[in-house]
Amino acid sequence: MERLRKTIAGMSVVALLTSMLGFSAIAQAGSTYPDVPTDHWAYDAVETLSDLGVVQGYDNGNYGCDDSANRAEFAKFVVNAYVGDTDDDYDAGFKDVPSTEWYSPYVNTAAKLGIVEGYRDADGDLTGYFGPGDLIDRAAAAKMVMLGVGLEADTEHGPSFTDVSSAAWYYEYVETLYAYSVVNGYGDGTFAPGNKISRCELAVMVDNGLNPVYRWDEPTPEEEDMDEDGVMDDEDNCPEEANDDQSDMDEDGLGDVCDDNDANADSDDDGVMDGEDNCPDVANADQEDEDEDGLGDACDSTDEPTSEGSLTVATGTSVAGATVPQGATSVEMMNLMFSASTEDVVVTDLVVHRYGVGSASDFSNVYLYEGDDRLTTGRTVSTDSNNATFSGLNLEVEAGESRTLKVVADFSATASASNTDGFEVVSADSVTHNGLSTEGTFSIKGNLFTVSGSDAGTLTIARQGSLSNVTVGQQDSEVAKF
Repeated sequence: MERLRKTIAGMSVVALLTSMLGFSAIAQAGSTYPDVPTDHWAYDAVETLSDLGVVQGYDNGNYGCDDSANRAEFAKFVVNAYVGDTDDDYDAGFKDVPSTEWYSPYVNTAAKLGIVEGYRDADGDLTGYFGPGDLIDRAAAAKMVMLGVGLEADTEHGPSFTDVSSAAWYYEYVETLYAYSVVNGYGDGTFAPGNKISRCELAVMVDNGLNPVYRWDEPTPEEEDMDEDGVMDDEDNCPEEANDDQSDMDEDGLGDVCDDNDANADSDDDGVMDGEDNCPDVANADQEDEDEDGLGDACDSTDEPTSEGSLTVATGTSVAGATVPQGATSVEMMNLMFSASTEDVVVTDLVVHRYGVGSASDFSNVYLYEGDDRLTTGRTVSTDSNNATFSGLNLEVEAGESRTLKVVADFSATASASNTDGFEVVSADSVTHNGLSTEGTFSIKGNLFTVSGSDAGTLTIARQGSLSNVTVGQQDSEVAKF
């Protein structure tokens, strides 16, 4: 990219000088070359490169627009356009590039910078030959331009041409130039990589390389409505989820529909955001914490047991470990079964511990579910303790009965690939309730999940079509379409 910057800087100087001399004087001069008139499709490119000294015509005054270019000529054009100065002392060692030939400094400079390397044999080994007089095809030209400009390979949106396979050696060069609008191919959807390139085609390709424009730019927030709620993203207080009413009860700038899973939510409406609340499910604006255990007094169960029953904690139905993509949501991590003995027991707090070769930042939120019902707001995993704390549960387990809770997690979109994470209930102290004792075989571990390097996809459900209003008592009526 440094070569590109130097070229652009050089062009700016040329533009400034042109402005000072008066553009009208240049325009009135007409075409520099008789075979490239002002209405020719390559006129602008040929004139620009000629003014910059990148290309020259023949002694007869013509440019040779339809003539095929050879590899030596193209090396000169690429070096002149994107590099500037040649290294006259460097010798790449090509057997067919004598130091006495005019093209020697251009070919050797291009080789020094990695723009060319010469031919390879059937085994992929360099032969030591460059082939300066060989006509260059469009595939080889694409490689030299991409490397000359210094563009990073970009094949994300390919294949773009029917005759450029992703397995072809030139695939990334052609695709990258297409991504940056340096080449466009033909009207029939082909690129014709094996076709010999003419001097006018060469000029257009090199000129476009001086001003690459990325064609896949994402729409700006003013142009995009990601959640299709009728509010443009730049004005939407929750652009990922539909909320056309833009409600924001806590006036924190984040829409309520996003607050539910965000540390900026205030679940208990006590004026303290959940991310800073030591008891986010029970209103405690004073944030008192007498025993300084990090859990607010409003959530601490410090009273003497009010139940004569005991609570048994065990693994519920096993959840098999799996490989999950980055950003995966609602991943069931483990099941926990809570059973009361002779009297009802109320579970108030539960602490689950993240274990495995991963990190707390692999998760954005952790929840507790009972069946399909979510019992808690999203909790974060502490980076210090690797714990996720669920307080204020008030989960009543009737005597002789059991209740099964699911630990469900949302993986972060930035979770590290190959990390392994699981959750466990470390000891009886991880469960707070009003019974006499906690029984179980601890630690109770869920299986490990591995983060893959791929991203979770997005499924968009949108309203479709329109329906007639229904009347009371009408049967078998359609009320929605998606």
